[in-house]
Amino acid sequence: MTTNPGVIWSVYSPGGLKIRANLGKAARASISESIHWHIVPRWSGYMSFISFLGRTRILHEDLETTYRRIRTTWNKIEEKPVKN
Repeated sequence: MTTNPGVIWSVYSPGGLKIRANLGKAARASISESIHWHIVPRWSGYMSFISFLGRTRILHEDLETTYRRIRTTWNKIEEKPVKN
């Protein structure tokens, strides 16, 4: 899990990342043997009504733009040669 956080850092420049994993049915994993990760960017000092009550941040961009930005950056990271 080294590429995902790097992409989020590169695209959104957050102050930090909140990373959590869900494993098992009780953790709401739809397949109990699988693990899935949530990577949530966080910014220092950001506080709005929705942040305060809903504990979330509104990202002012549509999903197509988000996808395009992340995919473009992901592709650039994957194209870098691996150093031995």
